Amino acid sequence: AYALEKGVNWFDTAATYGAGLSEKNLGRVLNELSASEKVHVATKVRLSVEDLSDIRGAVIESLENSLHRLQLSRVTLLQLHNSITPRRGDEPTSITPLDVLGEGGVLDALEELQRRGLVAHVGLTGIGDPTSLNQVIHSGRFETMQVPYHLLNPSAGMAVPQEFPETNYGNI
Repeated sequence: AYALEKGVNWFDTAATYGAGLSEKNLGRVLNELSASEKVHVATKVRLSVEDLSDIRGAVIESLENSLHRLQLSRVTLLQLHNSITPRRGDEPTSITPLDVLGEGGVLDALEELQRRGLVAHVGLTGIGDPTSLNQVIHSGRFETMQVPYHLLNPSAGMAVPQEFPETNYGNI
């Protein structure tokens, strides 16, 4: 209530935050405060290895479950929350550019949800391999990208030396 009173109107969550409890609690509070129509909610979908046999179905099911927990009929932003790398499994949550951009892939499902009015905007979290991320970014089909960029690791916004000790996000 205090945040709303002070003008906060954007809430970011994900199905994986607290195994769904973040979405459930946010939905409960927004409902109790009759604030659901006054705010923007962003959530995320993260695909598991088991989901990769039916990417479209998994994305749609994830959003439907999120909407139920959030007690909302739509979200402002739905983001892909997997690492994007050359091969599945290169990182614990990684999928490939083809998984994202290919027919029946993540982006097809996100755009379908957008056409159905369940999602206003589609985005991704910019994690993974910079070359693979650039393939996805340059498709021009994502509207947002949440990038790890901070004082300790500015590599998403600037070139860093080859010996940079943190993950190098390649100035994406």
